Amino acid sequence: RRMASGVSFPADARGVRSTTGPAKSVWAAAALGLGTEEGAALAAELLGEKDWRHGYAKHAVRLAELQSVAPPARCVASCEAGLAAAADTLQWRQKDGKCVSLRDAMSAPARAFFRTAIVRGGSGEHESAPRSEHGSREREKKRLVGDAALGRARGWAEDGCVEPDVVDALTSVAEEVNDDWTGDDLHDTLFALLGGTSELCPLKPLLRLGASVALVARAGDKLDDAVAVAASSEKGTMYVPFVDDDHDASNGVSSPVTADEKQETGETKRADAVPYASITNDRRSGADLCEQTPEITEWLREVFETGTFNRIVVGAYAYADGEAHVRATLACDLILTSLQETLGNERVCSAFLSSPGTAFPIPKAAWRHAKGRERDAEQNEGVFHWRRLVGLVCGGGFVPNCRAPVTRTTNENATEEHRTEEPRAETRTVYVHDGHVILQGPNYALSKTMQNWRAVACGARGVATSANMAPGSRTRSMQHVRAVSIALEGQKHFPPLRPFDADETRDTMAVLLLRDLGADRDGRTRRRREETTRHDDDEDQDRAFKKNAAHPMDVFGRHAVHGGTWRCPWSVDSIGRASVVAGTLWG
Repeated sequence: RRMASGVSFPADARGVRSTTGPAKSVWAAAALGLGTEEGAALAAELLGEKDWRHGYAKHAVRLAELQSVAPPARCVASCEAGLAAAADTLQWRQKDGKCVSLRDAMSAPARAFFRTAIVRGGSGEHESAPRSEHGSREREKKRLVGDAALGRARGWAEDGCVEPDVVDALTSVAEEVNDDWTGDDLHDTLFALLGGTSELCPLKPLLRLGASVALVARAGDKLDDAVAVAASSEKGTMYVPFVDDDHDASNGVSSPVTADEKQETGETKRADAVPYASITNDRRSGADLCEQTPEITEWLREVFETGTFNRIVVGAYAYADGEAHVRATLACDLILTSLQETLGNERVCSAFLSSPGTAFPIPKAAWRHAKGRERDAEQNEGVFHWRRLVGLVCGGGFVPNCRAPVTRTTNENATEEHRTEEPRAETRTVYVHDGHVILQGPNYALSKTMQNWRAVACGARGVATSANMAPGSRTRSMQHVRAVSIALEGQKHFPPLRPFDADETRDTMAVLLLRDLGADRDGRTRRRREETTRHDDDEDQDRAFKKNAAHPMDVFGRHAVHGGTWRCPWSVDSIGRASVVAGTLWG
């Protein structure tokens, strides 16, 4: 198999590029970043773990617990330490096999540059695209946040597979659409979609709403389909990178350029954009996140600065199997942070699809609901109930979903206005959810947790960030392995678990993204400061949890489309085999 260039894991003393050692070092760095004895002990424990493939989850959950109860500054420091360790540990492998640090690769001027191809909706310039119809944007708005969509979301909330504040969030967007929101309100925002042809990426709804999208994806049928979607939209615009045959940006080499080479190649030269339809066979469209990371960063900066945009939303939507997922996630992170350094935090927003398959705090109401379901199952399902029998046959029974809560101590009066008062310590119960599924593996856990860390770090720096939970969905990546596909379908026999269709997830997450960005009439996006949430008698603690987001880790408890994983009586990991049996027998 060809050794990939670009972002890669380092080789050990035997020349083997294993993921275990580097992954452990990243997790350990995050634990040490807490600056506590507990963090140091955890780092030692996970570094000494003998069965990392099956033992990683308990260490990841313990880290999430420590981060969730740590003072905010230490929590952020832990997340940033883990991210820094990932950037320091992985390497940039050049085409000739030599390796340099990722920082050197990202800071070195690229020898090659991308040109820009533009696809404009309604232009009729792409032969495979149907002619767009006037009013298609209005129909898209109705489809996304109309009565049917809101009714569907209410049903999900009643069933327990999304949190109630999801309905509130979608309703607030619907009210903006009806009152004062038009597609032109997106005109000053550039959506940079990394891995933009993935099924859960908001590419299609954004284009249909008239947004401007910079698509980063490899050449192929998916890219062609995206071009057709853009061309058939009413007013959407899509920018696609390409290289002329004599400017090879595919070599994955970002070694330093000499002064003579700068003068000869014209390092700052910018080629004019062209219609996508003019790209011929001697030009290559698309880009590879892991192998062309510096070139992609420079291209996105160029598209942003030469347009009429005020903000760029960098969305990390790339997914790959195994270790490639970690490399793609880190490549996205390098692009995001590089753009923040050059353009400023106020102009660069971040967007992620957080995974229920990691560890993070959840609201008290969700924890209590799961606990109640567990109690009901114990009382009402006898020893011969099919779930109990299948659970015993498949591994000895199910593991309760509700972990013992942990306690966070806060200094309530440690503010400028109360600095003369004696600080008053306040304790708060924190409910950390363990959503890890061992079948997904440690590479998946690290990839998605790194995105959690970046969301925390961005939030601490005042960067507008969208990191809502997205559920397990019927995507090609989930369905290409038959056992996984069957297990996904079998989950519905363990309520409130529910597999989502890919378009349900994509459309819902797209609306939540727009809600987080807060598009307004002037076309200037801003992060909404006020939250509208629904409360009941059990949710007093959730008011502070959702409204104030007083702790960096609490951000993951808002607007969660988790598919029922938070409110299921048993852990998703423990019902995996039983889900396969149920899916096989009953679909």
